[in-house]
Amino acid sequence: MELTKKHKKIAEFEKAVANLNSEIEIVDIIKSEVGSFFKIKPESLNKKTRLRTYLWPRQIAIYFVRKYTTFGLLDIAKLFGLTNHATALHSVKVVQNDISVDKRKLNQINLIKLNLFKNGIQD
Repeated sequence: MELTKKHKKIAEFEKAVANLNSEIEIVDIIKSEVGSFFKIKPESLNKKTRLRTYLWPRQIAIYFVRKYTTFGLLDIAKLFGLTNHATALHSVKVVQNDISVDKRKLNQINLIKLNLFKNGIQD
């Protein structure tokens, strides 16, 4: 009986690890697609710079990671080399606000989303 409980716990742990690996793959795909859309290296999204060249793409990537994974804001911030959750939360809010106001930015989001769908990432 005791052995069965251990097997269940091991199976749950393995499932959690597999889920985490798939979500990390999703983050990598998002970084790659956003980077290629803006013609920057995916590693550039981890820079702690405020240059618009990197800031807007990083905010978009954080927005998509928040939307398509179960990571919390602090985890997302760490995935992008940031120090706290507030920056990730701000990024999500900025993208949501900008796409409701600016059609050009909404088109960018939709084009990137289309590329993500082609890679198997969907709502």
